Amino acid sequence: MWREWEAHQRNESEFFETALERVKNSSAWQKQADFLLDPLKKTRNFKDLFVCPQTPDYCSDGTTVFGHLNLMLRVLFATVGNDFHLGDIEEFRRLKGFGGELDEVEETLKEKIASLEVFALCHDLGKLETIRFEARENSAGASLGFRDDLSHAWQKGREDRKSLTERYNKEYKKFATSMVGALEQEIQDAFFSAYQISIFYPGYTHQIARPELREVFNKESKKRRLTMEDAEDVFHAILLHEKIIHDFSVSPNFSTYNHLIAYSIKYGRDPDDFLDFLLAAIFLEIASRPRRGVRGTFFDLTPFINFLITEHESVPGKRNERARLRRERQLKAERAALRAAGLDGNDLMKILGMKPCPEFGQVLAAIHAWAKNETPMPNVPIRARDELTKRVQKFRSQNP
Repeated sequence: MWREWEAHQRNESEFFETALERVKNSSAWQKQADFLLDPLKKTRNFKDLFVCPQTPDYCSDGTTVFGHLNLMLRVLFATVGNDFHLGDIEEFRRLKGFGGELDEVEETLKEKIASLEVFALCHDLGKLETIRFEARENSAGASLGFRDDLSHAWQKGREDRKSLTERYNKEYKKFATSMVGALEQEIQDAFFSAYQISIFYPGYTHQIARPELREVFNKESKKRRLTMEDAEDVFHAILLHEKIIHDFSVSPNFSTYNHLIAYSIKYGRDPDDFLDFLLAAIFLEIASRPRRGVRGTFFDLTPFINFLITEHESVPGKRNERARLRRERQLKAERAALRAAGLDGNDLMKILGMKPCPEFGQVLAAIHAWAKNETPMPNVPIRARDELTKRVQKFRSQNP
């Protein structure tokens, strides 16, 4: 996973919260998120999930899970649209020497957009199956019956949880009507302060294995034409993401990292590729889970940062080898693109009327450097310039 080079030209840095606020205020990314989410509001599983309540101490971007999914998709689309760069985030830039890895996470978000759309839409499907309400003792929420210890919460059936969820939403709606003109965030904060109810979803990630929810997952995967391998990566990322956030929340965790490698091998996943995807999914999760504490809203970036540090410390001997292999793959893709544009050696010999020789090798290298915008047009015969220019433009259009 680790690499030394950086692909993104660095801009002026900005703090994470500032960057997220810019993404949230963009109508373009909201429009793309709406395009995905609006049709799902009519389907049973997503219709119920979208109104599943959440509290600001767990996730403060909206009063329901819909707000969390909406923000996650907007962050994904902003990254793919080059409006959000991990390497420009001030909190990440302070990690000296991690620029290449941050670029790789960003590239994974772009390359695996279909897989990450499925992750975003399906990773919370189990919350309705496990929702738990916990009100502080002697609070207004406790007096309304929203106080259960964990042992009793496990004993509640689906209908009990559904009934509590409906009661909670009814109480919240009634409270909101008394604050006409207030912002959603203000209403959520006021309700949380008045009723002291926190909502948790213990064990929700493993609910994706339930036949009903697995069917929903399979449907969304097929809709985006994911390969069987990509779909399996998403499925396992859903199972693991909450554990990873917990395990890396305090410090680097080498035990969990080694477990993830063994887990990948056990389930037939390529460890490098799977961990790349898993880290991209973890980033989306923490980026779309703002929380409110005594000092206001905050984003907990610690699990993502600790995962990066663990990766750095776990494979120091493999770092150069991994960088070499990734560079080889990059060069292979580049050669294929040059060939597709008619700029490989055989094609250029025909255009230039040359044969294999050291001089042709120099001309070939100069034309390739020109095609990649590294140098100006080299000195080539006038008769060949127009055709070469067309082919170079074709290469650049396919490799911006």
